[in-house]
Amino acid sequence: MTLVPFASLVPDVAISAGGCPDPVIEGYLRKSAIRTCERTHSWRMMLPHVLLEDGVWTYKFVGMPDQSEVFTLMGATLNGQKMHLLAPDVMACCFPQWEMTGPQVNPVVLTGDAIYNLPEYDDATLYNGVLLTSAVNVIGTQPQAIGRLSPCDYIVLPKPDAGTPYALRSFVTLRPTKDATGMDDCILGELSEAIVHGALQELLILPGAHWTDRELAEYHAKQYVFKTTERRARANLGFSRGALVAHPQPFGV
Repeated sequence: MTLVPFASLVPDVAISAGGCPDPVIEGYLRKSAIRTCERTHSWRMMLPHVLLEDGVWTYKFVGMPDQSEVFTLMGATLNGQKMHLLAPDVMACCFPQWEMTGPQVNPVVLTGDAIYNLPEYDDATLYNGVLLTSAVNVIGTQPQAIGRLSPCDYIVLPKPDAGTPYALRSFVTLRPTKDATGMDDCILGELSEAIVHGALQELLILPGAHWTDRELAEYHAKQYVFKTTERRARANLGFSRGALVAHPQPFGV
């Protein structure tokens, strides 16, 4: 990865905000780059494998490029198998004993008619075909779900069992850090127009500045929305010409 400084876009902004100091322009370019990455999800990366530790469920994201951080956790695999991506509130419901220890009880995967008319499952939680009951303990079994509780950390549940190697790989979207001086050249090239429009829409409405132009700011605001929407659509298509395909989901999953 080649890091290209935000300063490389300063001339594109300065032409519409004459007299604005370069450091000020660079600061607004950084803010725009962060916001644009958040809105478009264009900066995507498969992070390196992380070896899970026995009984440890909390991990930090590692392997991101310099001056970048994880914005969204989009998915993960464990030993090549897809993990369930759960929101924190869902994880709390599915794993009510996630900080406790005790005997191992493995989750049960149910398919077809097996989930109906069975009284032992009346108090169970079913999520994406995985039966998770309050009896499921979170230590000594294979992790099946991953979730994010903070910007820097994620958790895997149930806890990994001792002696079994688990290699986790996560798929994420990235954004520049708040003190970044630049970003990946490929992504900056893809998003440069949107970033410039985003910086100008804010710079041109600064009160008391001799470059203030609210009418021009409104134009750049509209262009920013158009460019970010377009880039988000391109990212969702995977930057290819393949058609979007809808897959039906079973009722109740």
